[in-house]
Amino acid sequence: ERRRKVEQKRASCKAHERRCLERAEALNAEQQAARERNVEQVNPSSLKHEHEQIAQLEKEFETVKDVMGVSSAGEIIDKFRAQEETHSTLEQLIKGSEGKIEQLKAAKAEAKKQLDDAKYLGTGADVADQAASTGVQSYDKRKEAHTERQ
Repeated sequence: ERRRKVEQKRASCKAHERRCLERAEALNAEQQAARERNVEQVNPSSLKHEHEQIAQLEKEFETVKDVMGVSSAGEIIDKFRAQEETHSTLEQLIKGSEGKIEQLKAAKAEAKKQLDDAKYLGTGADVADQAASTGVQSYDKRKEAHTERQ
């Protein structure tokens, strides 16, 4: 019985040694593959390509700096932020001006309507002239008020 236990231990040890060798070989193969991948990733042609890309980006950055008249990346960012603020302010002014234009158009149309009504419904030239001058004066006052607000 003792011999049987010793044989089992020996068989168990051999199996363990075989598994350890297989693991070591697998680990070595993985390490070799990793080294080859690193060598492939950092080969002279890829380095040259990366240097060309970096040089191109630096050239474009210099062009942007020259065009914008600045000397650092921070200044470029500040300029772009200022442009964004200016753009949004101008868009707000455009919207406000368009609203005022619509109001003035409506006032002009109303004044014209009053003039036409006075011309065709009035009994005399005095009434038409008075309505026309009232409508035009009303329109002029609105236009003047708009001009002063700007």
